[in-house]
Amino acid sequence: MKEKFKNKYIAWGTTAFCVLAAMLLLYFLIAKWRFLLLIFKKILSIFAPFIYGFVIAYLLNPAVNFFDQKIYSQILPNVKKNKPKIIRILALATATIIFISILVASFFLLIPSIIRSIDTLVTNFGTYLNDSKEFVLSFVETDSMKELIDSAYKSIYSNSVKWLNADNLEGVFFAIRDGIVSTFVFLYNIVIGYIISIYILFDKEKFKAQIKKLLFSILSKEKVEIILENTRYTDRVFADFFSAKLIDSAIVGIICFIFMVLFNWPYPLIVAVIVGVTNIIPYFGPFIGAIPSAALILLVKPVACIPFLIFIIILQQFDGNILGPKILGSKTGLSSFWVLFSILVFSKIFGFIGMIIGVPIFSIVYSFVNNILKRRLKEKKLPQDSKDYERIVGFNKKTGKPIYQK
Repeated sequence: MKEKFKNKYIAWGTTAFCVLAAMLLLYFLIAKWRFLLLIFKKILSIFAPFIYGFVIAYLLNPAVNFFDQKIYSQILPNVKKNKPKIIRILALATATIIFISILVASFFLLIPSIIRSIDTLVTNFGTYLNDSKEFVLSFVETDSMKELIDSAYKSIYSNSVKWLNADNLEGVFFAIRDGIVSTFVFLYNIVIGYIISIYILFDKEKFKAQIKKLLFSILSKEKVEIILENTRYTDRVFADFFSAKLIDSAIVGIICFIFMVLFNWPYPLIVAVIVGVTNIIPYFGPFIGAIPSAALILLVKPVACIPFLIFIIILQQFDGNILGPKILGSKTGLSSFWVLFSILVFSKIFGFIGMIIGVPIFSIVYSFVNNILKRRLKEKKLPQDSKDYERIVGFNKKTGKPIYQK
C-alpha cells in the first residue's frame, strides 16, 4: 500500500514537471519566435544548394524515369541489361536538354516582350496617368471630390518623378546592387543545386536503399512501413498537386492572353503572365493577380478596367468551378478554412513561396495527424468519422459505447 502511494506521488510529480516544462517551452517559443525564425532562415540559407538540388531532382525525376524506362531501355535492351548506368546517363542528359531548352525558349520569347512593354509603360507614364485622371474626374460632380482626386494624382506623379530623379539615385543604386547580388546567389544555388541533383538522380536507388537500411536499423518494421507509406503519400500529394496546378494556371494564363488580344486591352502578355503565375496560389491567387493587372489597365486604358475585372471574375469562376476541379480533382482534401489557414501561416514564414507550398504541406500534416487519431480511436473502439461526434452526447458507463442524440 505504501509503495502504491509512493508511485502515485511520483506519477503526479512527473506529470507536473512535464506540464511546467511544456509551458516554459511554449513561452520561449512565443517570446523568441522572431529570433528562432532568423535562425531557421539562416540554416535554410546554409543548406540552400542542397535544397535546390533536391527540388531540381524531384522535378526532373519523372522525365528521367520516362526516358530511362520507356525510351532507352526499350531501344537499347542489351545496354540496359549489361550497362544500366549508360541508360541513366542518357536519360539524365535528355531530360536536362529538354528542361534547359524550355527555360531558354521561355526566356527569349517572354522576357524581351515584357521588357519592351515595361519600357513603353515608363516612357508614357505621365500621359497614362493624366488620361486616367481625366477618366475618373468625368464621373465626379462635386468640386471637393475633384480637388481630392486631382491632389492624389499629383502626389502619385510627383513621387514617381522623384523616385526616378537624381535625388533617389543612391537608393536606386543600392536596390540594383542588392538585386544583382541576389541574382548571383540564386544562380549559384541553381548551378550547384543542379550538380547535386545529378548525383542524386544517378544513384537514387542507392540513396533509397541506404535510407531504408538506416530506418530498419533504428526502428521497428511496423514503424518503418508506416514511414514508407507516408513518404509515398507525400510524394503523390506533391506530384499531383503541383503538376495539376501548373497545367491549370498555364491554361488560365493562355485564356487570359487570348481575351486580352481579342478585346484589344493593353499589355496582354504582362497581364496574362501575372494572372497565370498568381493563379498557382490557392484561394488568394485570383485577387493577387487581378489587383495589379486592373491598376495597370486603369492607368493605360481606363475604360477597359471594369470590363477586365468582370472578365477576371468570370474566368476565376470558370477555373474554380469547372476547369480546376476537372484537373485538380480533390488533391488536398482540405476544407476552405484550412486552405486559408495554411496560406496565411506559410506566407508569414516563407513569403511568396510559402503561399504556393503551404497547402500541400499542410495537407500532408493534416493527413498524418488524422491517421494517428483514427488509429487511437480504433484502439479505443470509438467512431472514427467526425460526423458521428456531432451526435454523441455521452458514453454508457457499463458498456463504454457512445450515446447518440436522438
